[in-house]
Amino acid sequence: MLTTVSPRHPRPHLLLLGAVALSLAACSAATPDPPPSTVAKVATQLAGTPPPTGAGTPFRSTIQHYSITYPTGWTLTKATTPWRLGAPAEGAVADTYRRTDSPEQVTVASQALPHGMSTAAWVAQYLPANPNKPECFGPPSTWAPYAIDGHLGGLLGRAQDCGFTEAIVMAGGRAYTVYAVPDADRYSPAVFPQSDFDAITATMTLTP
Repeated sequence: MLTTVSPRHPRPHLLLLGAVALSLAACSAATPDPPPSTVAKVATQLAGTPPPTGAGTPFRSTIQHYSITYPTGWTLTKATTPWRLGAPAEGAVADTYRRTDSPEQVTVASQALPHGMSTAAWVAQYLPANPNKPECFGPPSTWAPYAIDGHLGGLLGRAQDCGFTEAIVMAGGRAYTVYAVPDADRYSPAVFPQSDFDAITATMTLTP
């Protein structure tokens, strides 16, 4: 993140989770989305209630391939360059949303999977295994299902001492990450408010 000193993953990461336990080894960028009924159920359970129509500030990113309405009281620093394979999803390659009355911060980044690269291979380079903190960096099978704009993905972090909450989804062969920290200025063991996270992701439309 632009000013974050919270412990982030050694390298950024992304993947598509199915509504049921799919084997990542068998996944690819062409994996079809789960049934709409399943996506709707997960979205209802985990994404919370969207803000009222018109609330906040609308923004469409041609670099990151999504649109959003971010809440009143948050500021945006736009990405200025595409996110390339192997680079951290932070700084100039990420759209950064900062709350003005607290140190909460959310970043959004996306990138197209290279031609011929499977989802499993992409995830392996983006999220190296970290057995020292399985509650924060467990395998994809431990991530909670999470839906953004009808695309089912995974939610990880969000535990005491992790210092982050992150949603990871695939859409149209493109990987998306929404990464939130409770304090963008220093490491905090607190958990980012799930209601704030849900309110932001509920407004997102992915445009791969």
